[in-house]
Amino acid sequence: MKVNKADATLHIEDGVMGISKPGDLANECTLKDAEDQPVGGNNVTYVYGVRDASSKAPLTDAQGVYVNPGVVDVTVSLPTATVADNYNILYKGTALSATGTTDTDTVFTAQATIKETSYKVTTESSRDGSYTATQGGTALDVKYADGGIATAVANGIKVNDGAVTWTPVYYYEDGTTQVVDKSGNNAAPTLPGKYKVAVKLGNTVLGTVPMTVYVDLDTMVNTQAGQKPMTVTVGGRYVGTYPAPNNKPNVKIPYTDGMTAQNALDSIQKGMTVTLASGGKQVPIDLAGNLQLTSGQFTAGEKATDNYAKLVPASDNGVYRNELKIGYAYGDDFPAVSLKADKATFKNAAFNVSELLNFGTSADPGVGVGYNVVATLMNGSEPAVKADGSLVYQSKSSKDSNDPAVDATIKNAGTYKIEVIPAGDYVGDPAPMYFTIDPLPVSYGKNGNFDLADVSGMTLANGSYSATFTGEPIKPSATVKVAEVPVAETTDPKDPKDYTVAYGENTDVAQGGTVTYAFTGNYSGTVTVPFSITPASLFDLGATVKADNQLVSEFENTVEGVQVELPGPGGKVLKEGVDYTVEGPTRAANQTDPDATRYNFTVRGMGNYSSANSAVKTGSFLVTDKTIEGMYDVVVKEGSVYNPYGEAKPAVTVYEKGTKNDVTKTAPIDVAYENNVNATTEDAPAYAVVTGTGQYAGSIKVPFQIAPLELSDASNVKGSVKLVGAEGLVYNGKEQVPDVSIKDSKVTPVNKDRDNTPIPLKDVADDVAFGHEGGVNAGTSYVTVVPKNGNFTGQVKVPYEIAPAELAADNVAVAGSTAPGADAAVSVTFGETALAAGTDYAVKTEGTLPGKVKATVTGTGNFTGTVEKEATVLYDVAKADVAVADAVYNGKAQDPKVEVSYTDGGKKVVVPADAYAVSVAGGASNAGSYKVTVTGKASEGWTGEKEVDFTIKPATVSAKPQVSYDAAGLPVVTVPGLSSSDFTYKPDAATKTITVTYKGNYAGTATVAYVPTAKPVAPAQPAAGKTGWVGSGNDWAYYKDGKQVKNGWEWIDNAWYHFEANGKMTNTQWFQDADGEWYLLNQSHKGSYGAMLTGWQKVDGGWYYMGASGDMQSGWLKDGGEWYLLNTAHDGTFGKMLTGWQQVGGKWYYMDASGAMAENEWVGRYWVDGSGVWTATR
Repeated sequence: MKVNKADATLHIEDGVMGISKPGDLANECTLKDAEDQPVGGNNVTYVYGVRDASSKAPLTDAQGVYVNPGVVDVTVSLPTATVADNYNILYKGTALSATGTTDTDTVFTAQATIKETSYKVTTESSRDGSYTATQGGTALDVKYADGGIATAVANGIKVNDGAVTWTPVYYYEDGTTQVVDKSGNNAAPTLPGKYKVAVKLGNTVLGTVPMTVYVDLDTMVNTQAGQKPMTVTVGGRYVGTYPAPNNKPNVKIPYTDGMTAQNALDSIQKGMTVTLASGGKQVPIDLAGNLQLTSGQFTAGEKATDNYAKLVPASDNGVYRNELKIGYAYGDDFPAVSLKADKATFKNAAFNVSELLNFGTSADPGVGVGYNVVATLMNGSEPAVKADGSLVYQSKSSKDSNDPAVDATIKNAGTYKIEVIPAGDYVGDPAPMYFTIDPLPVSYGKNGNFDLADVSGMTLANGSYSATFTGEPIKPSATVKVAEVPVAETTDPKDPKDYTVAYGENTDVAQGGTVTYAFTGNYSGTVTVPFSITPASLFDLGATVKADNQLVSEFENTVEGVQVELPGPGGKVLKEGVDYTVEGPTRAANQTDPDATRYNFTVRGMGNYSSANSAVKTGSFLVTDKTIEGMYDVVVKEGSVYNPYGEAKPAVTVYEKGTKNDVTKTAPIDVAYENNVNATTEDAPAYAVVTGTGQYAGSIKVPFQIAPLELSDASNVKGSVKLVGAEGLVYNGKEQVPDVSIKDSKVTPVNKDRDNTPIPLKDVADDVAFGHEGGVNAGTSYVTVVPKNGNFTGQVKVPYEIAPAELAADNVAVAGSTAPGADAAVSVTFGETALAAGTDYAVKTEGTLPGKVKATVTGTGNFTGTVEKEATVLYDVAKADVAVADAVYNGKAQDPKVEVSYTDGGKKVVVPADAYAVSVAGGASNAGSYKVTVTGKASEGWTGEKEVDFTIKPATVSAKPQVSYDAAGLPVVTVPGLSSSDFTYKPDAATKTITVTYKGNYAGTATVAYVPTAKPVAPAQPAAGKTGWVGSGNDWAYYKDGKQVKNGWEWIDNAWYHFEANGKMTNTQWFQDADGEWYLLNQSHKGSYGAMLTGWQKVDGGWYYMGASGDMQSGWLKDGGEWYLLNTAHDGTFGKMLTGWQQVGGKWYYMDASGAMAENEWVGRYWVDGSGVWTATR
């Protein structure tokens, strides 16, 4: 009969963000049947996930609380036999399918939702007052406590009355700058201040709580030694309480005549130190902006003891609260103090600092009573500090209750700052003093202080040390004493002690050995202890000696093939003539072999080995007529390869001659090798030498080759060649080659049939050298390991990378100007080097010239990165074509006609005239050549300037010369419109013509008729001694007391006149006197012709002002209460009154039609102030 499955309904509990934990939710899940009865009981397991089902983002925090919203998988494990096989598992009305199985269970997966809820952030107060809710439960006040801020925040801020777990993020008052610890991680504040706490739930900020961390000056300050967070001292004294017990305040300050409350405050503040306990240390607090000192009560007189000052908050921000009363009285002046000496030598015992002080004729006030001392080890001008910032050494005097005072002490070598701090009834501010403890010099010898004890590795005899030769460097050890005190050796550079040890070669008998002790710290100097190395005994060492047997036919009473070998691993073979000599041979007394004769020989040490009779070794050999030569064939195994650790000793196989019968193990032979240390060549092979033994003599030498070790890039197995300095290399234009770390590197030779054992480079340092390929340009370069001799072939190329240099904005410049018609000029530099476009960088420009341009520079080759630079690029006038048309003199200042042009695409482009300004040096009015400067206007896209020549050609005179005659009948030539300086003339009486030659501003000649003069007639002149004018027309002279006035000014009839050197009255309109000043002379015959004019005068349509002395004025002029501006430019109108807008000294002024300067008014759109300067635009 088939039994259908029953239905069981699965209930999965959803979670609430900030409240629910996976385990708690699992406990709320149920599986019930149709009768609402539990199914499976305790055998059903519910496991909630902690990551979002789709994004896999974590949803829980470190405490396992869901802090972010999302959907999590819930795994339900049901016993297969009792539940899964008997029930349809319904979830939200739908049957679930199994998602997995185990040995006993069937697994189903459902999903739960982690939902947000409404959150309310509030603050509350603690019972002990360590934190207080403010602003209606929206802000928090926290009493400052070292390390206690985080706890107060956790307890004082609640979300949903504590039901929701949250995380604080601390900010300064601005709400944007996080509070961080020294590692850069967000952390609770460590000092009083105004802060904000962001209340975070996962990624959501539920609210922000303003927090004030405060110090109550009334209750939180140590007035005596204590554990409160703030400490205030004055002159090293705790401030005590106010009023003070027995009316004796702790704080003492100096008294001066006329002492005022402010004087007292200044003295207190000078000696005041305010610190806070923070991070286990006392951290100084700057008074500025935090605290201020005010006077509480002040009574004049040095006996006053009820005065007090108040330390109060500097602001009302609530960080510091209430006040601290600081009672003070006046103390006795501390006596003058100095050091008895400023240095001493280390003595391996402490110096009491007070004993170093000298109070002169005054009594010592007593350390711990009248003063305290502080000694601080210095490093230059600053205290010596450790890596963590703490002082290396500081010692302070102290005194507890009725115990004797404890003095400050110093012991080790160094310079110490000694500070004397008055105490008790004394006040003052003694200057710091400096005391140096010099290292104790160490010396060796009869009167030295150096000694060795417990010596190992050498012996002392008759005042000298010795050691026996070992073949290895001898490194004796001992206890070192200085001044009979053991001192310590430095074995770790990070933990220096008193000395270091260095050894000499310490190997050979001839050289002997040395042990050098270099002293540091509290000791100075170097001591070298020599010791002799005595020869070793071959007999005592157990050396083995042997020699080759010899053939009777070849024996010449010599010992051949001697070999002396020491016992032990490797069996060192000694060298004849270096380590020993051979004596003999002598025929042995006892002969036991009828077919051979035995000879004895003696090996006597030399050099490093003793030659004493007690140290010799003896050996013997046979002289026989039996030889192995011709008895054997010898085969040496091929394939020997150089071995840096030993000799090549290939296998040798000995066959009976002409057979394959291997008698290697039974033949009377010894096998030795020659030239078998280094790799060999065909011309200098290695040899296997087979020598007869026993009853046989003779030898067979078979050559063989030792191949060099082969190197290739494959020898650098997994980067076994280590480079130092290869990391982080960036192109800099210079060669950069890292070093090979010989001690850390290995190479694996690639010889065929050789095992892949790597060889440390330090073991073949004499066989290889190092080179490089590249090393300058970005990309891959190589350090090479190459052979130094024949023991290696090939090379290892070890790659390293040089990264391209990153181009920065400072590398790129866009020229502010360029030749018209050309592209923007972009330059890229690297240090002092100009980079090449197309090789080092590519450049792209956008924009229309002239104008704003954006240049994009992208590094290539040795450079990388992209830099964008925007610049306004102007066309450069200096690189354009500038032409100036010639002009003809017209009596006026002339503006040159300038054309600026350039070629673009083969066509001429004429630049608009408003793109540049034209100026002429010195004005251009007279004929001649002038320098014209053409300057580009930035506002029109141009810059720079170019200087060209402007020529004003002399004018052609059209007016006909006129002839008149003076009183003597001589011709006088005038040309209408010209002055006499514009031409010369020459009469020709023969032709009755005058030739006029024009000059200066005029060119050409003219001829005019004239009547030659008759016989000269003396001109009329006043009677002798008379005064008056003589002349007619324009030519006049003046006589005074019968003498003609010449060469100067003369006051005549209330006017000034000027006379030339010849006595003729100056009659030109404008006249420049010898003093350089210009004067204007009356040209009207209706008035005083030729008289000097003053005041305003109109000439050629322009107004000029002549001073009271007649000299023409220029620049600023005030007349009748108005300001006028007279031309200062020598442009042909020097001194002329200016009108309209004028620029003076970089400022603009407006002169109206009358020439008067505008003041305090609008001129069109422009405002001019009371000084006439344009200051605003409407």
